[in-house]
Amino acid sequence: MSQKIIDYTLNSLAPANPDGSSPATVTGCTVVVGPGATTLGTYPKALRFGAKGQLKAALPIANLNTKKFCVRLVFKVDKAVTARQMLTESNALPFRLYLIPGTGTSDFHLVSAVTTSAYGLGKASTEFFTDLHLGTWYAADLVYDTDTLAVFVNGIIYSVHAFPDGTVAPGTADQLFAGISSGGADSFKRLSPFRIIPLPKCRIIRHSLERVLAFLVYFHLLLLRCHI
Repeated sequence: MSQKIIDYTLNSLAPANPDGSSPATVTGCTVVVGPGATTLGTYPKALRFGAKGQLKAALPIANLNTKKFCVRLVFKVDKAVTARQMLTESNALPFRLYLIPGTGTSDFHLVSAVTTSAYGLGKASTEFFTDLHLGTWYAADLVYDTDTLAVFVNGIIYSVHAFPDGTVAPGTADQLFAGISSGGADSFKRLSPFRIIPLPKCRIIRHSLERVLAFLVYFHLLLLRCHI
């Protein structure tokens, strides 16, 4: 049985759960036309982020599961990725999901990352495994299960990173970031819906968004919690 922790529809400058709980803080944004129909739902509106636009929300620490979680997004990039662009990051759970400039015939690469206490930062990337192109929608997943990190695109697993000891590093705060990293860099320009849901089996994060920086990127991300 699952229960939503965060369930934002980013169609206003005051995102919150349907019951008004867990409000997010949004700055430097305007409401614009969204991506419309996607594989994870239909989103007619989105938030357009200015040069310093950002969304921040406090996560309910007691409801998070640090052993098994999943970050899921649907995104599209319309202009060149010339530097690292953060899709989402948290300092409550030590994960990052971001884009880096492409190589070869791929316009950009998708990277999932988790930090463990014993072995530091580990990454799983689409580089060398699949090409990602501008102007195309992709469903992306960062999945962490006990000691193994994986990155998926459109439901296909492309890369894994295993840790000898998978205990994640302790969180330093309770924040979830979208359109910007915890360090205040990598701001984007558009975002649409956002969710966090606990599940009976594995998965954690989901959050829908759509955005653009010097390039356009749209994505849907859902945060879910697992019971084990």
